[in-house]
Amino acid sequence: MNWNLVVIILLFLAVFFLITLSLLFYVRHWASRHIENGLVTENEGVYFKRYIPEQLRSNYDKKLSGIKTDNGIKHRAIWAKLAAVTIIFFAVALSGSSLIRNMDIFLLPVDLESHEIIRLDGTHHQWQRMVDEDLPGLSAVLASTKTKKFIVPYSEGDTGWLFGGVNLRQVAFSHWDRFARRNEFIILSCKWKNLPKCLAAHDDEIVLVLPGHWDFKSLDLALANGANVIAYGPPAQLFSDAKDKVIQWQGLTFEEVFKSEGGALILRGDQLLTLGFDAGLILKAYSPFKGFRVISKLPQAVSIGYAFNAGGENETRLFAKTTGSGRFVWMDFPPDPIYNGPEVNINHLDALMASIFRYLSRQTYSAIAMWPHAKKFAALIEEDTEDQYENAEAVIELVQRKNYPITWFVLSNEALKYRRLTRDMSEVGEIACHGDNHGVFTKSSQREQLIRIARCQKVLTKITGTKPLAFRPPQEEYNAFTMDAIVNNEMTHYIANNSPDRSVPEIQVSLANGKSLVSIPRMVSDDFEMWYTRKLNKADSINLIDDEINWMSHIGGLYMYSFHTQYMDDRDHLAVIEYMGDTLKQLDTYFATSKDIADWWHYRTDLQRHKKETTKQFSRFNPVLLSVNEEGSLIRTPYEVNKN
Repeated sequence: MNWNLVVIILLFLAVFFLITLSLLFYVRHWASRHIENGLVTENEGVYFKRYIPEQLRSNYDKKLSGIKTDNGIKHRAIWAKLAAVTIIFFAVALSGSSLIRNMDIFLLPVDLESHEIIRLDGTHHQWQRMVDEDLPGLSAVLASTKTKKFIVPYSEGDTGWLFGGVNLRQVAFSHWDRFARRNEFIILSCKWKNLPKCLAAHDDEIVLVLPGHWDFKSLDLALANGANVIAYGPPAQLFSDAKDKVIQWQGLTFEEVFKSEGGALILRGDQLLTLGFDAGLILKAYSPFKGFRVISKLPQAVSIGYAFNAGGENETRLFAKTTGSGRFVWMDFPPDPIYNGPEVNINHLDALMASIFRYLSRQTYSAIAMWPHAKKFAALIEEDTEDQYENAEAVIELVQRKNYPITWFVLSNEALKYRRLTRDMSEVGEIACHGDNHGVFTKSSQREQLIRIARCQKVLTKITGTKPLAFRPPQEEYNAFTMDAIVNNEMTHYIANNSPDRSVPEIQVSLANGKSLVSIPRMVSDDFEMWYTRKLNKADSINLIDDEINWMSHIGGLYMYSFHTQYMDDRDHLAVIEYMGDTLKQLDTYFATSKDIADWWHYRTDLQRHKKETTKQFSRFNPVLLSVNEEGSLIRTPYEVNKN
């Protein structure tokens, strides 16, 4: 129910009643009295006569005799008029003010004209995800290095070592043997005690340490002398009779525990082995090893659960370190696609292996930092402005007072009822389309979806003076027709349930005309999950937000939080949003609107493809170049735009 309209109607009825009552009162008691020589006539008035029963007339005549003089009557009339005028004035002012504030409901609707509908672009597109062009190629990296040998150290006790009835060493050897044959590597065995001699006898080899009894002293010495080491899986010493066994070595902590992670790993952005990869890239590379986990302060990749959202396991899956003049990599996933199952992305797996060999062979390489100003991660908060639209007023006050960036995804049919409020939103954030109504877009035809987005865009442009460039479909449901409608209405980006395999945006390219869209993912909880599904209180909501912000900061991805107006009538919910905003502003975050995020992603992609860009864009984002030098250190330098 529109309570604003109800209040306006009641106010007008109240004003009408007061005016009518005042007129009657005036006519009855003062306006039409006929007074002659200070005496009241028998008729008592011209318009109204008061009937007095005969038995009461003597008492009435006594009361009349006490009526004051002309001056008294006049003074009382003046005060009565003044009181009536004052009451009417305040009633009219109150109702007028309410009418002005809610004038939107009486204004004419905004809609597409027939000629505008005819001119809409109905191009049908075929969409393709942009290829990861900056990822290293395995064959190219191996061709540029002399490394073609694995030296595998072993001890006599390794041959009969079993874990859970399985010979982990044999399993691990089969993984690397297939990789070696596919990439023309030679595998040489060497006893631990002879490792220095084996290294001296061969050039540019890699020490491949498989599960078994590791000689940590020999490995430390080899690394100090410049060896390259890949360690795969766990050391056998971890599974001794001692309970709660822990082994610490080269920045890794091995713990004997039951693992509950789902098998996939997620890459951390802007690290030694991940330059060129998108932060939060999920790779379904499974660990064949159970019964332990590895923790480190600077992992290159960590585990992630089946849900593929923020807050997964922090277990290290890939680690790199320069120690002495040597380089060390630890990993727990098979290097060959055949041992990872059909869901693994072969291109990403090969690129990750190429990155490992690129690092070990001391090649120099670089990539543009994931976020503007080389910020550690990015953040975006957006409100779906729909039911209980008026609750947006409290959010406006909050973001204006705290200076948070925000994106408002607005239903245009509701915006027409709250035009002033919608204009207020546009003054403190980005206005974007959430639809012309909350009907699911996938139930509409291609033409209908095109018209619906165009209608939403026109309404919001008419109200705010700014053309929306972003779309978020109701209930996050969309299809290829929706994407056609978005780009055909000259929008640049969208947010939807796109089941991402990474925690940063990606670009979708049309094969029809080359136009592109930025798809922005969400990998953290939203208000529906927190307050409807899980019914979290304020304290638990804040704890969840802390966990997910820390996770996304750790990964280097995009923290994108979505909330709705219907949950903003609760002061605790508003306090949670305030806590979130304050936390994000205090961290090393690129805290921005969806347009800022999309503009940066388009710009970064153009820089990667060496397209000429304007100085204005450069000064807006200040891109930074990250490089791994010959010493194996990660360095930052300002990116220089090629203006030729």
